Amino acid sequence: MSFWTECKRLKAMPITMNDFPTAEESFFNEGKEEGRKEGLEEGKWKALASLVKDGLLDVQTAASRLKISVDEFLDRMQKT
Repeated sequence: MSFWTECKRLKAMPITMNDFPTAEESFFNEGKEEGRKEGLEEGKWKALASLVKDGLLDVQTAASRLKISVDEFLDRMQKT
């Protein structure tokens, strides 16, 4: 399908306000995505900390995977 044919097809489609997310929906979706990212980071932290505690991974490698310093990693381990 050519570009112009696609433009004509899209132009002919009826668009209503229901086709666009509300501010609340947009805000909710952004918060949901942010929470998902935080959850993934927390899961990554827990997995790496567990490997370090079990002696299967050294602290330097774990810290570099989290993009933090060794001192930050050790501080966080002491707090948990």
